[in-house]
Amino acid sequence: RDGNYALQTRASDALLKLGPETIPELVLLMRGPDESLGQSAAHRLARFGAAAADPVGVALRDADVAVRVRAAGCLAEMRGDAASAWAALVTALADPEVRVRTPAAEALATIAGRAPIGTPALLAALKDPEPAVRCHAAVALGRVDVRAEVAAPALIEALGDADRSVRRAALQALPKFGRLPPAPALVRLLED
Repeated sequence: RDGNYALQTRASDALLKLGPETIPELVLLMRGPDESLGQSAAHRLARFGAAAADPVGVALRDADVAVRVRAAGCLAEMRGDAASAWAALVTALADPEVRVRTPAAEALATIAGRAPIGTPALLAALKDPEPAVRCHAAVALGRVDVRAEVAAPALIEALGDADRSVRRAALQALPKFGRLPPAPALVRLLED
């Protein structure tokens, strides 16, 4: 608590070496008021992968924005190992804080195809004001098991997005649904 970051880092590294039984302690540190210690704990939790996904997913409902940001970032860092936290991540797509929505969408894009991700939430995320959220939502839609008549129209619409990364993600997702984008959209993509 005295701000000795080096000592705190060594202590959280020691918790990591002790194994998954220390996950509850690391979650408490991640949820604590100290930003650097909380971030450090979140990074160490990510290294436990699937074993830490559910407890970290619970932290996505924390009242403290900083804790939700750390939890979402941790789950994004876990990549595919965050699959068991899919429901919490889907809920986090509606978080008022963009710093939560963006890593939540990124995590969902990495676990898509491994978890029953809610298609309505991904479709709504395609309309998010933040381009990174829209981009990750398009990637996730290309990976989940969803009917073409549901996803393809939204992805075709995303081809007209103001952000190039969103347009590219939508274009890459469309072939899964056996749909080609309309010619004007392809012309615009050629100009990117």
